[in-house]
Amino acid sequence: MELRFLRDTAGREVDFVVLKGRKPLFAVEAKTAEQGISPAVRYFQPRVGIPRWYHVHLGKKDVVVDGVRLLPLAALCTELGIP
Repeated sequence: MELRFLRDTAGREVDFVVLKGRKPLFAVEAKTAEQGISPAVRYFQPRVGIPRWYHVHLGKKDVVVDGVRLLPLAALCTELGIP
């Protein structure tokens, strides 16, 4: 398993990309507020082969927007089986 980040030469960045066997499993953008999907996530999602995208926050909203799940940190931990 590996934990990386994604950044391009224009400075767009996604906080975490989790890989297994050098293949990406999912990407996570972390913010404190329940805001919309990050512009960097919107940029990278159609351009790279990462199958699942999460935009994690400290609020309560849990929705899927254009294939990106916007959810609280606790919900992500539950989904990933982290107590």
